[in-house]
Amino acid sequence: MTSLFSSLLLTGTLLSATTLAAAQSFVAPTSTAKNAGTVAGTVADSASRAALPFATVVLRQGPDPKNVLSTITDERGAFSFSGVATGQYALEVRYLGYQAAQPVAVTIAATGTNAPVQLTLVPE
Repeated sequence: MTSLFSSLLLTGTLLSATTLAAAQSFVAPTSTAKNAGTVAGTVADSASRAALPFATVVLRQGPDPKNVLSTITDERGAFSFSGVATGQYALEVRYLGYQAAQPVAVTIAATGTNAPVQLTLVPE
């Protein structure tokens, strides 16, 4: 009986340790890209040029939903994404009462710098 109990206890302990080790291997990596850059800009009304505060801005890299960053514009219509790894991205913006704009292509080069992006939206 003691032998059976010891075997079950050992099996349970090994199974728990294996599960914990596997779970730790699936933790999402943090961004440690050496060539990280910033994507920044503003969102405004296409006709009046008035800033659009609290617009939703999404930075997407490829079709993978894991490669998405999002933010909202401040009261001046400004937004910024920092620590963005080098690569090709699509910048999208949405605002209630406005037509969705076509995604804007953004490239973060090895220098990590890019020109500010000026986005305008057309009222519905």
